[in-house]
Amino acid sequence: SIDLQGSELLVSDATLLGRAGGPTATGGTLSIFSGRFYPQGSTRTGADINLVVTQNGMTIAPTNTRPGIGRAVLDASGAILPGMGYFAADTFHRGGFANLDLGAKYLSSATPIPYGGNVRFDGPVTIHAPGSLRVAAGGVIEANAAVRLSAAYVALGQPFRAPAHPEDQISYFQQDPAPVSPIYTFAPTYGPGSLEVHARHIDLGTLSLQNIGRASLTSTGDIRGNGIVQMAGDLTLAASQIYPTTLADFNVFVYDPTGGSGSIHVLSTGHAQSPMSAGGKLGLYASSISQDGTLLAPFGSITLGWDGKDLDPSDADLDAPVNPLAAGVLGAPVATSITLGAGSVTSVAGIDARSGQPMFVPFGLSPDGLSWINPGGLDISISGLP
Repeated sequence: SIDLQGSELLVSDATLLGRAGGPTATGGTLSIFSGRFYPQGSTRTGADINLVVTQNGMTIAPTNTRPGIGRAVLDASGAILPGMGYFAADTFHRGGFANLDLGAKYLSSATPIPYGGNVRFDGPVTIHAPGSLRVAAGGVIEANAAVRLSAAYVALGQPFRAPAHPEDQISYFQQDPAPVSPIYTFAPTYGPGSLEVHARHIDLGTLSLQNIGRASLTSTGDIRGNGIVQMAGDLTLAASQIYPTTLADFNVFVYDPTGGSGSIHVLSTGHAQSPMSAGGKLGLYASSISQDGTLLAPFGSITLGWDGKDLDPSDADLDAPVNPLAAGVLGAPVATSITLGAGSVTSVAGIDARSGQPMFVPFGLSPDGLSWINPGGLDISISGLP
């Protein structure tokens, strides 16, 4: 396997090879990751793009006639290339690798703020990985044209978070310097870009789609979620079943583009054994929601849309579903149409949908045989499941 990582810049036109060593072996993994150069005194956020992916071409332009340590890297016009990572997808295809990581690292201990890989696809890009494809662990994907990704296993967005204690505070994106709060919020943007993903299993972490007006995620198996997904436009989720991980929130917010209506379409690709998940929360929010698939949250909760009414009439303010990524920037979309199709399944029951038998899901531990501690560290000996 080959791991290329740049601190503030990564460019390489080297021949990279990771082919399998024999008929029973599998190819290696190619990992591409880079930070970003920030001029002194400039603002940085955890949502800044730090890896640009094209389909082909040279990442080191011919204008670099005298490359070397201490010399600026130039673009094709002779201007200084902005400091970040640059990668051509065909480099992966030619190398015979089985797995590709594009910005798939998250540096939680980085200073002054934690960050991960945020990927901009420049131009049409098609990538197929025989094994796994992991993209944008920083939580941002941007595109200006059609992007098609396929692999046996695809992971998009930030890494899954372990079950949290109710008092734990989660910060998805940060900024420095922090004018008021280190928490950075921003809206997804609608644009000409599109994202199409095909896999046998898809893991979906916290993810913001920028300049992307249409996204389609299709899994012949499961779509498993942990975190928040936001975009503006139209989103299609097709899978045998869609569910949150244990004791996790999986919320999808699709906003209206200017002059249009945002939509979520849920489709089925078959049947699967009930997931080993319990106590999770699944929420879908958009102007239009069409549910023709299987949505599950065993022993948890499912919310389809928001009608614009106050969720807590006991106080004076309007309580609405909160998207922490866009808090203070965008309000939750109000649903005008929610359709449950014939044969669709929307269930929080602890029953296997195929056999009708009760589900047995590992959930926490009992250190002394008397008390019950849930996966988030909360004592639920008396209260039981949420």
